[in-house]
Amino acid sequence: MILFIMIIILSGAFLFAAISVILKKSNFDSIIWFGLLGLFSSLIMLLLGAPDVALTQFTVGVTLVVLVYIMAIRKQRNIVVGFIQKPFMFKETHGKFEGIEWEIIKRFEKLSGFSINLKEFKSIEEGKKHIHDRKIDILVGGLIDDDFDTERVIKLPYLDTFIFKIDDEYLDYASYKDFMKNKIINFSKPHSKAKYIISFSSKSKDLYELLKEELNDLQKNGELIKIVERFF
Repeated sequence: MILFIMIIILSGAFLFAAISVILKKSNFDSIIWFGLLGLFSSLIMLLLGAPDVALTQFTVGVTLVVLVYIMAIRKQRNIVVGFIQKPFMFKETHGKFEGIEWEIIKRFEKLSGFSINLKEFKSIEEGKKHIHDRKIDILVGGLIDDDFDTERVIKLPYLDTFIFKIDDEYLDYASYKDFMKNKIINFSKPHSKAKYIISFSSKSKDLYELLKEELNDLQKNGELIKIVERFF
């Protein structure tokens, strides 16, 4: 009777793992659930009196296959993310990155399973040249929609911002907040509205679709606003 109950429980876990493999959006999450699927399968075989088959399933169907899948996914594509350092958005401090867009890129790396390589640019113009020439896949760093007016770049707006006019210079909210942190003057009224964007080269439309879906999910579940509040 106990054996029968254990088989029923493991069968339910097997079914749940099988559904999870299909529904998980992250490649790595799917692989982990695939490994659990194989584990539950081997345990069921063991309880049914086939220890040799269970051992084969565990060593080959779980351990080996999962490792091969992980290595294959990590090597299938390297994504080059160019960035311009900007406080609160994408900033390196004491060898560690932080900021709203850094948090988004970290989540995207986990979701896609691709290997992400970072490349720093000293100016927007330098970054724009590289993404126009398709030498990088993604460009971030507190960019706004007006920074790009070409069809060779795919723009993904994801966050509203304000533009402030200080003397003859126009600053987005992140730049304005950084400018004002050591100033003993009253805040100015916004001059206009804009949107922060993440830009993609024309060769990286698949990455655009993946990140667009991820950002939509972050907005729906409220995670995006939590990320923004941590830095703003």
